[in-house]
Amino acid sequence: MAKYLDEILKKYNLELIEIVRTPDNSGIKSSVVVAKGDNNVKYGIKLFDSKDNYAKERFIDEIGYIKYLKGELSSKYKKWIPRIRWHSTKGENPYYIYVYIEGEPLGKFIEDFGIKWGYFKHKNFSEFIDFFGVLEDLIEKDVVPAPRNWGYRTARKELQSYFENVKGLLPSEMYDKIMSFNDKYGDKAFRTKALSHRDLYPENILISGKGSTNFTFLDWEYLSEVPIGFNAAFLYLLFWREEYWKAKVFSYYYRKYDSLGDFKLLSNFMVSFRFCLISLGVRFMYQLEAFGDKSSSDFEHARLSFISDIDRALSGEIASPRNIKFFIDINDIKEVAKRYGIKDIKDYEIFYASKGNTVVKVDVEKESLIFRFYSQSRSKSLINRELKIFETLYNCGIKTYKVVKSSSDELYIEHKLYGKVRKIAVLKYIKGSKIKARWANEKASRDLGLTLRKIHEVNIIHGDFSKENVLFIKSKVSGVIDFEWGRITKSRKAKFYDMAKAIALWLIDVRNKNIADKEFIREFLIGYYGFMPSNKQVKKIAMAVGIKIDDERSIFMTTIDKRERLSKRLGSRFDRAINAMNGLAEV
Repeated sequence: MAKYLDEILKKYNLELIEIVRTPDNSGIKSSVVVAKGDNNVKYGIKLFDSKDNYAKERFIDEIGYIKYLKGELSSKYKKWIPRIRWHSTKGENPYYIYVYIEGEPLGKFIEDFGIKWGYFKHKNFSEFIDFFGVLEDLIEKDVVPAPRNWGYRTARKELQSYFENVKGLLPSEMYDKIMSFNDKYGDKAFRTKALSHRDLYPENILISGKGSTNFTFLDWEYLSEVPIGFNAAFLYLLFWREEYWKAKVFSYYYRKYDSLGDFKLLSNFMVSFRFCLISLGVRFMYQLEAFGDKSSSDFEHARLSFISDIDRALSGEIASPRNIKFFIDINDIKEVAKRYGIKDIKDYEIFYASKGNTVVKVDVEKESLIFRFYSQSRSKSLINRELKIFETLYNCGIKTYKVVKSSSDELYIEHKLYGKVRKIAVLKYIKGSKIKARWANEKASRDLGLTLRKIHEVNIIHGDFSKENVLFIKSKVSGVIDFEWGRITKSRKAKFYDMAKAIALWLIDVRNKNIADKEFIREFLIGYYGFMPSNKQVKKIAMAVGIKIDDERSIFMTTIDKRERLSKRLGSRFDRAINAMNGLAEV
């Protein structure tokens, strides 16, 4: 081979710089070297070096595929395909020489088990994922030479070989479920085809730098007709490090097929996505177990991610996610806006730190709104109650959300997104943020107590009047949000314990404190009552606050590792809070 390579270098007046890879005993059948020519222009040379005639046929077809794609793709995506300068398909060792591409691979599967972290931002991800859509649609054209086919029999045969070669690859009950799923849905999964690179391992995708829109896809010899869920499943699994991009892969494909208005096609995609995710997930598990470094810190993380995805694909949960905060995009926002008669959306921001519900700030002409996608666990009665509380408080001049009714005069709408009917409310945005240390003073503490009193005066309790749910502008309360635990009541006892719980929650939250606990309690009580209560009343309050602090301690201790529960340090903030309350009562 060295002699033949020398002949190629001499023929094209090239000088060898580096040997990148040579054939091995597994799947690599060609050598890749880097050379330079006139004016120091660098070239890559891919040279077939095997006795495998089927592999040779694939190699020759790869040259044809690259030339075809260069002719069919738009100018933007043509740049993502190697530019062949010279080639030969004659003899035992066909080759092609392409203009060398500077870049780094998105990862190396056997070392990284997927795409490495941090390469993508919104702009380059959008162009990256669109490339797959453009390529898939070439299935409608006559690709020359004819692409290969990854069909049901091939997928089934691959699965069987993985299970035979690695004993105990998956739990036996999962194996049975996979085989049953394949038997039931195999025909539907392969009903609609798309065109795919197929060999989408991260080492075959180069990027010129993090966040760059300059990609190059290498090794096109497996260009194939595949089921429509194949690319989505492959990419979904590779992004196991970054849940956000996994979700964006799914949402892109869901949107692609849902927007066509063909329910059967969307249904075919869903089944195909699940089928391919299971098949490819098992393949990745096999490759991890057979070739991966089990001592790597990422090994177990990748393995658990693949098992989880396979399990959720089998159950169907993966095709209709419960939490959609990573899935939502501008198209979803516009769909909801249409139901409310809202036009001219300028921008949007998803609050990813929100728990349970998905909260999106949407900027429209002259104002901002909150689109609140309620968690699947939130009942209709709870949502109605919270929204009616907002209406009552807002109409009484208390700083909270103003509810925007839908075009059909509803407090909230039900709208199908990503396989589930979602409950969605729209609210007027409130300026402000969670309290900052520099704002946490006597004035803020007193205003906090005053705000809760005003809420109680209209016979409403909050239930979770914590730092998470009170917004400030400097040391002034600008709004109170999230009344999911709230209710309407005239009960003095309920209001008293709501006040006690509020004090407890603020005392045990150690974030952004800039005032002594005793001073905070004093100012809060003055704000709430309008004066400092008597010593007898403070003692009663201290007892109620202590009960609430112990309740919160119990909840906290059930959420941490058993070994850590013995740590006195973890419970110290609860003890300090009780001591501060008792200390004020003793004064």
